[in-house]
Amino acid sequence: MCGFLIASKHHDFSYFIKIFIASSYRKKGLATYLMQNALEYLKYPIYLLSLPKIYLLSFYTSLGFKIIKKNQLPRELKKHTRGFIRCFPMVLEENQQS
Repeated sequence: MCGFLIASKHHDFSYFIKIFIASSYRKKGLATYLMQNALEYLKYPIYLLSLPKIYLLSFYTSLGFKIIKKNQLPRELKKHTRGFIRCFPMVLEENQQS
């Protein structure tokens, strides 16, 4: 397996649950391809929780995601931040590719 993406669509938002690319397939555009294709089917706004790694934050911001405060997450997602000592909630407000 080279990679996968898991997302969930709710009645008024969506969020990326997990994005994984095997190390031998990184830096080949696969994550961008998976994310851009998923954006076509998800409901905006779209949220994700990023690990505190510069390359991840750079990647997500290149797709239009913005860092937000944890208290700006939908109630349903706030519970997912409890186990993280440091994570960066991010949101994509609207389709940036139109």
